[in-house]
Amino acid sequence: MSTYNLTSNLQSSFDFSATVDGKENKYVVKYPSQKELEPITRGYSRLQELDKALAKLDENETSEKDKITKEAEKIGEEITKCFNDLFKPEEGSMPIGDLLEKLPINARKEFNKMISTEFNVEAR
Repeated sequence: MSTYNLTSNLQSSFDFSATVDGKENKYVVKYPSQKELEPITRGYSRLQELDKALAKLDENETSEKDKITKEAEKIGEEITKCFNDLFKPEEGSMPIGDLLEKLPINARKEFNKMISTEFNVEAR
């Protein structure tokens, strides 16, 4: 009979840093469970659907556009909350959302690669 310990020698988190505005910001990132990752992946899928629906609307359909925009904003907030729960800034580091907004585009590409590799998902 085979015996497996699926968590033996596995890390529960990883860390990374990025320098923005001359200050190094450090983070510890928790590896998510499928349950923790689900709202993020489901949210991104729904945002893609909403984007397609918005593109099909006529410019006169403002009430429908507003409805889609409000739903997209709510989903964005939910994704951000789930995402923030996984990223813990070390003392003195800015919140992850602020870091991502300030990262140069080439550093953001590196961040996306890191997330794709570590979480085994496509980062956006």
